[in-house]
Amino acid sequence: MSEVTERQLDDAPAIPAHGETDRLEAHEIVEKYLSLIEPLQAMFGDRTEVVLHDLTNTPSSIVAIANSLTGRVVGEATDLGLVVMAQKERSTQLIGYRTDLGGGVICRSSTIFFYGSGTRPLVGLCVNTDVREVIAAKSTLDAMLGSWSLVEAETAVFHDNVENLSQDVLRRSIKSVGVPVEEMTKKQKVAVVAELQRSGYFLIREAADLAAAALGVTRFTIYNYLNEIR
Repeated sequence: MSEVTERQLDDAPAIPAHGETDRLEAHEIVEKYLSLIEPLQAMFGDRTEVVLHDLTNTPSSIVAIANSLTGRVVGEATDLGLVVMAQKERSTQLIGYRTDLGGGVICRSSTIFFYGSGTRPLVGLCVNTDVREVIAAKSTLDAMLGSWSLVEAETAVFHDNVENLSQDVLRRSIKSVGVPVEEMTKKQKVAVVAELQRSGYFLIREAADLAAAALGVTRFTIYNYLNEIR
């Protein structure tokens, strides 16, 4: 495996950024569906919020939100866009996945993705329904009704800023290996970087530097690990 040069480091991000065409097409889609957010939320009721995401502005993707269940506002960060953009297969929808909104709020969520002329989704329309009471009741109803659970797909976690988002994704990826950083082998550190790439972490600005600091290696080493993964 060849070593990564400094020029390659600057010229070859792990995931290509959205271009101007993507942003213009995303703006058109947002304008088209923006007026639906309030009436759609009203149809579902007080335990549901509806969120419109401009994924070309990931991770600060929220451009509209109706009935915010935790007080989130336009411009706040979520890692769902990162995960979707990092996926290689085209995805038009995610149905019935679990979302942790913070403050103990657990939702059953569904998201529809809208595309422009490219291969990556540009806009996401997300419906989050608070199911805490359903989960609490489930334990007493299982004996009569059988098992029911949220789909164990991607779990979206919302954050109030990009810094908290990046630190949380990094922490979860390190934890997934199950070994303290100071005891990790190169293979285990490569596994952490692979998990970070899968989650879309390297879309975040200065992500390579943050990952390098957390793993006790250099930025060049992080990009060498990414080359090995590819």
